Amino acid sequence: MAWRVWGEWYATADAATTKNFQPVRFPSNQILVGMQTWVIWYNNPSFTSLSMRIYGDRSGSPGKLYAQSSNVQLKTALPGTLLNRVIQTWFDFPNVPVREDTQYHWVLQIAGYTGTAASHIAWMHGFPRPIYQPVGFGGQHFIAAPFQTAFISGEM
Repeated sequence: MAWRVWGEWYATADAATTKNFQPVRFPSNQILVGMQTWVIWYNNPSFTSLSMRIYGDRSGSPGKLYAQSSNVQLKTALPGTLLNRVIQTWFDFPNVPVREDTQYHWVLQIAGYTGTAASHIAWMHGFPRPIYQPVGFGGQHFIAAPFQTAFISGEM
């Protein structure tokens, strides 16, 4: 019996691209200081680190790089020892201003990654995915909710 993982798995070629992204609009001008997300490991994927980038919008897709996390999550420092697991991780941002009703795209970057069907990383899907649009949680307006994310910010 096969089991299904609730996430978007990354092929090797996807790790440094903007193929998988989370679009978000904030309802007011805010200062972003962090975001948290969940990453699924299947077996023991080969990679060095995870980071997060924010892109501006270009016709509904990631455009120009706007900001990137000030930290990276090294594989060796991530918690847990099980081969198959879900890891809750976070990314710090250096007080990035986000503007009201401006669409941003969040992109998970994976350095030094080799993904195969037998051993890979997946970005955990959000709920609902993306059946009910628009979805709003905690003051953010998700255009669609493809990935599980949470933001730490304060109004300007």
